[in-house]
Amino acid sequence: REDRRYFSFLSEEIRKELVANVTESDLRIWLVKSYMQTKPRETALRKMLQLLRKLFDYAKSKKICFENPAEYILFDDYAKGCNHSKKRDEEREFSEEECELLRQDALDSRNNPRSVMRLLAIETGMRAGELSALRKEDVEDDFLHIHRQQVKDRSSGHQRFYDVEYTKDERMHPHDGRYFPRNPKIDEVLELAKNLPGDSEYVFHDSSGKPISKESYSRH
Repeated sequence: REDRRYFSFLSEEIRKELVANVTESDLRIWLVKSYMQTKPRETALRKMLQLLRKLFDYAKSKKICFENPAEYILFDDYAKGCNHSKKRDEEREFSEEECELLRQDALDSRNNPRSVMRLLAIETGMRAGELSALRKEDVEDDFLHIHRQQVKDRSSGHQRFYDVEYTKDERMHPHDGRYFPRNPKIDEVLELAKNLPGDSEYVFHDSSGKPISKESYSRH
């Protein structure tokens, strides 16, 4: 549904054109004269460009076209035209009622480690990368020691995830993270995590013991 919604932003001329006839120039003209005029946020622009690249990559794999006209259309070329205004706190945060709906939904799918991660996020405000990197050794008797995060590396051409020994706000000045006191609600979440299938050093993992990637959790 999300892909279809983004696809609907394309001009009617491009949508009705034969795939093999669409050029990089066509896409750039549409971006400047139409899509960027809506002042999309950076995340929306990234998704739009990713969708275009995937669309033409698929067409190439089916021999419908021989080039990807979106391949060299880069986010940095258009980022300045995005909406960079910050949302007000009340726009960014979930209300108590919304949190309760999210909590109940997560409890209904408690066998999914991402749902259990969501429950801990509600109680602690932990970031996605911090949840993915939380290890069982970080769970102390009275507190959670939050001092690492999972990051993504694309330098090799293939994305991989790994842990670093600092959180997002202490990258330049590591200070051993922060300590979050345990309470009955957090203990309930940790008990649900213990019941997840598979054995792992990570609190949140799949049935093979691999940690849940922060991207997988964010999509969830």
